[in-house]
Amino acid sequence: MRTIPTLLLAAACTVGTPLPLDGSGTADDTGSTVSSCTWSTVDGPPLIRVPVGSVRYLPTIDPGCTETWTVVDAPGDNEVVHGFGGESRFVPDAAGTWTFALGEDQLDVEVVDQAPYHALFHPPSRSLLEVGGEVWAAQAYAPAIARLTLPDLQPAGEIAVGSWPVALAASPDRSLVYVAQAGDDHLGVIDVAAGRMVDAIHVGDEPSGVVVSPDGTRAYVTLATATEIAVVDLEHRARTATLPAPPDARALALSSDGTHLAVAGHRTGAAERYPFGVDEGLDPDVMVVDTASGRVLATFPEVASAITDLELDEARGRLLVTGTRSFPERGLVDVDAPPFEGVVTAWDLDTGALLDEIVLGPGGPATGMVLGPQALALDGDRLWVVAEGSSAAIALDAEDLHELARIPVDGQPRDVIVADGHVLSHGSQAFVVQALDTTGVLATGAAGTDPRPPDVAAGQVGFVSPGEQYGANYSCNSCHTDGRGDTRVWPAGPFAVWEASRAMFWLEGTAPLGWGGYVADVRAFGYTGYTSIIAKWPTTGMAEDLAAFLASLAPPAAANGQTRRSGALSEAGERGRALYEGEAACASCHPAPRTTTNVTLADGITPDESSIPSLVGIYRHNRWLKRADATTLRDSVAEAAAWSGVSLDDGQLDDLTRYLEELTDRDLFLLASEPLTDGPVGVDTPLVLTFNQPIWDDPTNLQAIALEVDGQTRSATPIVDGRKVMLAPDAPLPWDADVVVTAAAGLEAFDGRALPVEERVAFHTALAPALQLDGDYELVVDLPVIDFVNGGFDDRITIPVITPLTAASTDGGADVVLDLGRGLTWSTLAVVDDDTLHVPPAPLSFGFSMAQGGELDGTLTDLDGDGVADRAEGEMIMSGPGFHVEGISWTLRRAASGCVEGTEGDVAVDVAIDGAGDVLIDWGSGGALGLYVTSPDARLPVGPGPVTGGTTYWVLSSTAFPLGFAGPVTYGEVPRRAEDASAASGPPTGGAELVSGTCYRFSVTTDRFQTGSRTLIWP
Repeated sequence: MRTIPTLLLAAACTVGTPLPLDGSGTADDTGSTVSSCTWSTVDGPPLIRVPVGSVRYLPTIDPGCTETWTVVDAPGDNEVVHGFGGESRFVPDAAGTWTFALGEDQLDVEVVDQAPYHALFHPPSRSLLEVGGEVWAAQAYAPAIARLTLPDLQPAGEIAVGSWPVALAASPDRSLVYVAQAGDDHLGVIDVAAGRMVDAIHVGDEPSGVVVSPDGTRAYVTLATATEIAVVDLEHRARTATLPAPPDARALALSSDGTHLAVAGHRTGAAERYPFGVDEGLDPDVMVVDTASGRVLATFPEVASAITDLELDEARGRLLVTGTRSFPERGLVDVDAPPFEGVVTAWDLDTGALLDEIVLGPGGPATGMVLGPQALALDGDRLWVVAEGSSAAIALDAEDLHELARIPVDGQPRDVIVADGHVLSHGSQAFVVQALDTTGVLATGAAGTDPRPPDVAAGQVGFVSPGEQYGANYSCNSCHTDGRGDTRVWPAGPFAVWEASRAMFWLEGTAPLGWGGYVADVRAFGYTGYTSIIAKWPTTGMAEDLAAFLASLAPPAAANGQTRRSGALSEAGERGRALYEGEAACASCHPAPRTTTNVTLADGITPDESSIPSLVGIYRHNRWLKRADATTLRDSVAEAAAWSGVSLDDGQLDDLTRYLEELTDRDLFLLASEPLTDGPVGVDTPLVLTFNQPIWDDPTNLQAIALEVDGQTRSATPIVDGRKVMLAPDAPLPWDADVVVTAAAGLEAFDGRALPVEERVAFHTALAPALQLDGDYELVVDLPVIDFVNGGFDDRITIPVITPLTAASTDGGADVVLDLGRGLTWSTLAVVDDDTLHVPPAPLSFGFSMAQGGELDGTLTDLDGDGVADRAEGEMIMSGPGFHVEGISWTLRRAASGCVEGTEGDVAVDVAIDGAGDVLIDWGSGGALGLYVTSPDARLPVGPGPVTGGTTYWVLSSTAFPLGFAGPVTYGEVPRRAEDASAASGPPTGGAELVSGTCYRFSVTTDRFQTGSRTLIWP
């Protein structure tokens, strides 16, 4: 008897590696055949460290073989399932070593309890199901189904399933439950009596929804990346046919007799691509299909931009739909014209006419529109809908859709059902199920354990939650739906640059971010995303959590509906790859494995600045190019080829498109590293390698990671945290040294894929600091004013914007904290190389918003000879949506202490007390956009917004921008064309009393965007 090592089998499955098995039998070292049956691993993924509940395939047996794979030793009960064409699969229900036999051959597979969390990010759709007096919840973020008793919602156990379970359905007798597993492309089969998953059926790429026919013979499964529904024969457990569907199909509703199936696309966008015209000939939003013939019986072309659920109200002859409509033409900053509307609509099934609708408006004066409606459930004369972003359950009248009640619920709900007379909401992000009625929440039960790191989980809440002011009507998720683009074109930045929202993944390794490359890294995105997009000033923890969530997002798994089952390329895909890397020259801008050079072009395929995007997972986008110009992937490939001057015939264009349709996350590689290697590095800079897959945390495996200093190996301890490996040197790094961190070929990810080539990160440590950077400083940036008329910046007029900076000296430079205002801070590590300062790019606040600041490089100066730097200056880059400004002057100076009386700035401000005791503030001729009476340490806004930091005593703001109000102004009195804006900054309307002996600063910003101030101690 011969045992086949697991590692050999893994090698046979590795993408791009020639199979050691040629179909002529299993050969030993002498070439003899040890089994009469031939078999191959071409259709099976690596069989290393298989998680409990995940389906895995055994080597495919030649159809002529009379023997089959059997379990000969295992810690669990599940057996091998034999499918068509020699396919054999199993679903382990217990951890340990599983041994399989085929004749005289044996195969060992190691099964583990749980894999590391890896954010493929398939949020749940219809995740709740009533099963025998219990409610079951598909956890999505964890590969498990939670069971809770009804009606008290007490835990009743869990069932391990495959990757990213998002939707549930059941056989008519409830003896079997089917789970759509979006992460592994299977429909899991759970035996309710046995309490475990017994099989899984491959259905196609990213299954997102499932319904079962009334007779229990078929399941219909939506596939997120295909314009089709998989039809599954449940008796033979195989996909046997397809039905048509809109793009990005998700929601399903089946008639009670099983003859009519309604299906909706999730991110269908809209035909109107404002301001660039209307796209003709697009697929409809919703279809009704005859399940017997596959004929499309009805279509609903313009229902919503993002559709989340369907419900058939057969008693009334209606199709109920919920989703979000978007209105880019309204812009993003008008509170009274929300760019997104959550809606529930009712459509006549016979005529296709819109019968009724409700826009889910604010629940009160201090709230925005209902955000992110997800699922529907009919409950007699009530219709329930849950909203993820608003964390609300809303009861509507089922007849005319008017609102009956609105109940706050936990956990950003994604599903709602009526089960055994109970209305149940699934707060998937909080892992809770809640029972409720129109009076409120009646019971809450825990629905599993969250595997996400706490900062990632908290950041996801921030991603889907509304902002403030105008941002109360949307969230980050509104445009970047479920981490992907919403297919619409939106205005961004102060000059309204119109761009499609880009999909989010691998943000750590594909910076700079945004179409214009205006965000330096994913961490800065966590800060600017809140302030610049949804008008919400975060805490430092909120910003860092959002960055952690965004950094976690991964592209699609290796296998999809176009690749081979293992994730390997098809023959057409291989031809396309040869074109991509050769004649078509795609790899010059999009080299593997990230498929981007991280370069921003002054003019891309679409005019104006374009940061080269990664192409991995591009087939999921639904619209392509910077302005969503292309409505098919093939069209975008043709346009890119024409722009590049490459001529392709139809066959080549088809093959190249097919390669992009198969471009997934296949191989293990180094995604990003710290430190960055384009400058001197401090000796205390953390050494971190970030891979695209979680690394196997095994001491033997981690021996592949090593540290060299000046050509000599140095001892260092690798510490694994998912995809990250931190290397802790056992002794400090020396100054002025060449340092190399290597990850050798063969380093394994948790799932068994191996690093194909050595990865090296080389850098040079800085010289020993000649000066210390220590204490309190001010970073003064001379910001050019915005020229709204010409759509740019006027560098003839600048406003000094001051950011407090605190430095704590370290061996290699300083730990630096920038005070961005209102409690928000940015921490970074500055490098002092002899007497030269290097501070990495950081976001900087300007009023209520933020922009991306560039690196600070300047020579430090010691003015008093104490060995501590007092000053540095230089030029930097400032960028944001639609702008990139170079040559901006900055100065780092010691922070002033105490009250320094006198005037400052470009405007002479005078303060006097007249004979009546009134305080007069004057700045000569010209109008003022703002007047501020504050303490000296307060920070004035650049444009609209409150004063931050320090103490504010009185604020006036112009009501006639760009016109200002005239001086002199009497303290506490509001002149014409002005309003008292004190309340937003803390003081009472009319101003606080001025107290003798207190230091005050009187500041004015004029209608020419010049500023000036006078500081004095009040007499």
